Amino acid sequence: MISSASKFAFCICFLALAAWARSDGPPAGVSGVPGEDNCTQCHGGTATTSAENLKILLVNATGYSPGKEMIVRIVLSDARAKRWGFQLTARDAADPTNKQVGTFRRTDTVNTKATNAGGGAFQYISHTTAGTRNGTTGSSTWEVAWTPPADFSGEVTFYAAGNAANGDGTENGDKIYVATLSVKKEAAAPPPTVTRILPRLVFGDGWYTALYLFNTGSADASVKVTFTADDGSALASAPGGGNQEIVLKARGSARVELQDGPLTQGYASVVMPEGVTGYAILRQTPPDQGPRETFVALSAGNVQSSTIAWDDTSLTTLVAIANPGEAEAAVTIALRDPDGQSVASSGIAVPAKGRVEFNLKDRPEFTMVTGNRGTVEMSVTTGNIAVAAFRLGPQSLTVIPSADK
Repeated sequence: MISSASKFAFCICFLALAAWARSDGPPAGVSGVPGEDNCTQCHGGTATTSAENLKILLVNATGYSPGKEMIVRIVLSDARAKRWGFQLTARDAADPTNKQVGTFRRTDTVNTKATNAGGGAFQYISHTTAGTRNGTTGSSTWEVAWTPPADFSGEVTFYAAGNAANGDGTENGDKIYVATLSVKKEAAAPPPTVTRILPRLVFGDGWYTALYLFNTGSADASVKVTFTADDGSALASAPGGGNQEIVLKARGSARVELQDGPLTQGYASVVMPEGVTGYAILRQTPPDQGPRETFVALSAGNVQSSTIAWDDTSLTTLVAIANPGEAEAAVTIALRDPDGQSVASSGIAVPAKGRVEFNLKDRPEFTMVTGNRGTVEMSVTTGNIAVAAFRLGPQSLTVIPSADK
């Protein structure tokens, strides 16, 4: 802190100098920090706190990031002023009298200068003679770079004092303003996420579904899983009542199992950050038979067209279509033979956030698939869908890969 005796001695000397010398910036310690002075030390009068006349602004930021340089702007306004001056410093909001925070770097060496006090413990940025912009009316602006310490996470307060002078060469008629700006550490931006869909979720009555999730990153990751019934409602019998948040340890994994109770069907949405991936296992254990299971990849959440190759010469093709959107999806289903020729088409409405599934041969328009093979495309013109298809038989449960667009 600057001692009162030192300030007084400086002020006496300061007042004895010519007017041009006073324009070359104030002494250290007159920015309005508690326990220090402001520009009234040498200009007299009473300092006015006015957010309209003196503003401390962060340029393109609302908070600070430790160790990252940012620009601080000072704007001083007064309709009667013709010459301008300021001083700025940054302090720990928890102890402004004793602790400076960060360092300033002049980005404008013509109009600003740096001064120090307390053996270099405190740094101040002020105007130069050129920076007073003599004759400029209305307002004046200065900018300086400021870098917070890499290990600081508390609140910082910027203190500023400004002199809106009338330019007559004396201190008479000058207006002194003070302002503060308290700034907190900027919240870290949430990591980007992607949504993956498991279009067929079935458990109970001999069925079992498990989601396997794993984190390839070096930091813990949060994954949100939503289980939805065919009608779009939350699947209350699923873990978490239909919503579950899972924290995966760095390079860790998790398994979510659904298996007990009456037959329940729906789909799952998985919101995962970068570095997290997963898949599902569907298993059926028919009465008096051993289990059969298949691996299911999670579908992207932004698909508008999904094509599969079907083969009903000996097995049955099952198709599941999930609509994660807020509006009903009108899905066009186009059937083609092995030569790519159109065989038949149909349409089906999938409820908002809902799901449908059907055996391809059971659609009235597609009875010709029995004993044949080909391709089928499910598509929407608005919204998105997620599709999964399976080959079913007495001893078979196999996923059919899809080509998604």
